[in-house]
Amino acid sequence: MSELFGDVAEHLFDLGYQPIPLRGKVPCVSEWQKIPITSELVSHWATNGQAECNVGLRTGQGENALYACDIDVLDLDVSRAIRDSFSRRFGAGVLRVGRAP
Repeated sequence: MSELFGDVAEHLFDLGYQPIPLRGKVPCVSEWQKIPITSELVSHWATNGQAECNVGLRTGQGENALYACDIDVLDLDVSRAIRDSFSRRFGAGVLRVGRAP
């Protein structure tokens, strides 16, 4: 599956998320934290210069508010404690281990 903004952004918006076009990990649009993200704006971005961008998802806002916790801890017990605390507050989520403790 493609991960380019133009290919997936409108579908992500339809699912209740708030996609943001990125160059690398940097948003392509200014004021991205504050602007209202509408279907029309996502369609505009997807067809007017940002179609080849990466995709970011604005967190903490929208119909399906997305929350993330990046735990960069090398101690396994501490890592689990942070994960468990986050899960109690926001619900269970996906766990991915890059460099395992």
